[in-house]
Amino acid sequence: MRNCTTYIRTSLLVLSILGFLAIRPMAAQAQLQVGAGLAFGTEIEKIGLQLNANLPVAQEGKIRGAADVIFFLKDDFGSGSTRLWTINLNGHYIFMTTEEFLVYALGGINIANYTIKSDFDIPEIPGFGFDASSTELGLNVGAGGEYGMPFGNLYGEVKYVLSDFDQLVISAGIRIPIGGSR
Repeated sequence: MRNCTTYIRTSLLVLSILGFLAIRPMAAQAQLQVGAGLAFGTEIEKIGLQLNANLPVAQEGKIRGAADVIFFLKDDFGSGSTRLWTINLNGHYIFMTTEEFLVYALGGINIANYTIKSDFDIPEIPGFGFDASSTELGLNVGAGGEYGMPFGNLYGEVKYVLSDFDQLVISAGIRIPIGGSR
């Protein structure tokens, strides 16, 4: 039940961020992008599903706010499992653009949650086990790029997370523009 509550809270946070980005006035012809992709964490050595959104916020679209959540695949062991999910709130500074391609630096905040669930089979103590969870705050530093396609933008990012859960995260996927102009 606790894991379900965590997922509901995380989903509500992501939806709130996406809702905020969606209702922001589009007076400057800003273009909201929403997307999905795959991520790989080098320390946990797992693939994750990434959901993201970004929106230009300043300097004629050169600076944009970005939010994403990554759910890494569960790691099962003996009589238990581990799970990691992260929420990232970043800023992108676009320093190179062409007709189809853009490159950006990124920096921001990382919130990571690592959960261990274990159920030991001890006949004398039925249902014996433990759950442990830790949430850590960290910083993201990295770079990314997008390649414009007729249906959306293919993206790739590399960022290093500086926290108690230090790791390099490599991600790629697609972002679909909604409204405005690129």
